[in-house]
Amino acid sequence: MTALMVMTCFLIIFSKFLDCLTTQRGINHASQERNPVARWLMGRFGIRIVIWGIFCLVVIASGLCLQIALTSHSILIQGSFIGGGLVASFAQGAVAHANHTGRFNFFVRILLKIYR
Repeated sequence: MTALMVMTCFLIIFSKFLDCLTTQRGINHASQERNPVARWLMGRFGIRIVIWGIFCLVVIASGLCLQIALTSHSILIQGSFIGGGLVASFAQGAVAHANHTGRFNFFVRILLKIYR
């Protein structure tokens, strides 16, 4: 179970890195960001600072959650970390793929409906 949790944490961080990298390459102005909170932050603090600041927060939060899951002997907590982490990794990977290809996939279309 420990190996699965560590691999899940790696997937979360790696997929977020790809999301951040493709977002940075695709955005020239804060108004291009679809997420209204990120758009506001980018307008206030700058695009790169916000993108990589969020990445740092994800690394820290993922590490803390991994530590909690590893020290917990509850299969429910450990399973929730793995399940939630895989969902988050899929979501971030879908966004990175859409950023890279310029084509909206199923998941990104759902996000666009939420952000409108």
